[in-house]
Amino acid sequence: MRTTLLAVVLAVSAASSVNAQSTGSSGVANAIPPNYRQLIVQKILESTDQRNIRRARISQPHEQWAGLFSGGNQPTICVEVIRQTILTSDARDVWAFTFRDGRIATATYSNADCGDYAPFSELLKPK
Repeated sequence: MRTTLLAVVLAVSAASSVNAQSTGSSGVANAIPPNYRQLIVQKILESTDQRNIRRARISQPHEQWAGLFSGGNQPTICVEVIRQTILTSDARDVWAFTFRDGRIATATYSNADCGDYAPFSELLKPK
């Protein structure tokens, strides 16, 4: 039973790894696209009211574990959003984004250490 389970896990892991590294005409399928900042803004604003965002910061691309079924380690961008809520003026969300074929593949909350952040003014409402 253990051998069978291990074989299944290894097969899924290998398939995910091959999938994540497949290439197309524009390079590696899981590469971070040039318009990643705009894609991230759209995704975050689908669930967060821009008027409540007080501060936003974005990480540099880095390798991060995205999960077994998402292909293991993937190029990732993290975004820290500080927003006002009814309970607090400093609620902190950290999003982790991976990409596939020029689109967002995963957008999840993360507790990972994403390294250094830089200001991400695109998420702030115009003054």
